[in-house]
Amino acid sequence: MLNEINSQLKKAKEDLYYKKKWENDLQQLLLRKKELKKQVQNFREVWLKEKEDVDKLEKVTLTNIFYSFIGRKLEKEEKERQEEAAARIKYESHKKELEDIEKEILTINQKLQTVKDAVSNYHELLMEKENFLHSSNLMISNELNETDNEIADLTIEQKELKEALLAGRSALDSLKFAYNSLKSAEGWSTYDMLGGGTISTYLKRSKLDEAERLINQAQTKLRRFQMELQDINAFFNSQFQITGFLSFADYIFDNFFVDWSIHGKIKDSLHNVEKTSDKVQQLLIKIEQQFEVTKFKLEQLKEKRKQLIENA
Repeated sequence: MLNEINSQLKKAKEDLYYKKKWENDLQQLLLRKKELKKQVQNFREVWLKEKEDVDKLEKVTLTNIFYSFIGRKLEKEEKERQEEAAARIKYESHKKELEDIEKEILTINQKLQTVKDAVSNYHELLMEKENFLHSSNLMISNELNETDNEIADLTIEQKELKEALLAGRSALDSLKFAYNSLKSAEGWSTYDMLGGGTISTYLKRSKLDEAERLINQAQTKLRRFQMELQDINAFFNSQFQITGFLSFADYIFDNFFVDWSIHGKIKDSLHNVEKTSDKVQQLLIKIEQQFEVTKFKLEQLKEKRKQLIENA
């Protein structure tokens, strides 16, 4: 009877924890969604304005004829196209993140439905166990109860650490893919600078398009990693530093896609991706160490519980 109640109570406690966790995650996502909706609208307006400038430049006007006459039309047109492309990339990046967040909100709401009765279930089981203990060996029962509570807490801690590890490793993989794509773009950019011609320019920009997509993927995974870090910081008093991940893609785009023709921008972006990868790697090492500590504590507590039962 006691084992059954303890098992049910452990499950109820986990449900209670995840109910609170998912409610907090939902609140963060709703705030981010509100912020992103404004950003998407602003970036869309900027992009449409830049696009309008490009469209105007393509029309036959006295100004265009003048620029053509003095040999500056192509240079001005390329500059306008680059500015339009940079604005479009920012708009599409934030729009994609908004879509991802809306999906996450839907998923969390579905999860919350599975634990909607967590509070009442927990208190009912707690009362049932309390009534049972009045008619049993109170000393042993209290000690077992205390140990079970410690095991439940450490089990949740271990699960959160594992989720953070998975999210961090996934983000690190995406950063590696983005880095490799940028490295390839750097090679074609070097060739282009040496007079590679139309083909090298096309291949360089193709690699930049690929890098854009991979950086967006990395941004989504870094945001998930940052949320997981916030969760585990609740256990470890903000031991894991988490600033900077949300602005990762913005920083890359600001320093990279504004002017595709400048070779140095690609080098700067490679450095920024590498720097972010190093930061993720350092955090993963710390999380792995804490995971091993938690695992060891759990093993000790389970052995202690076993001994309590055997020696009772």
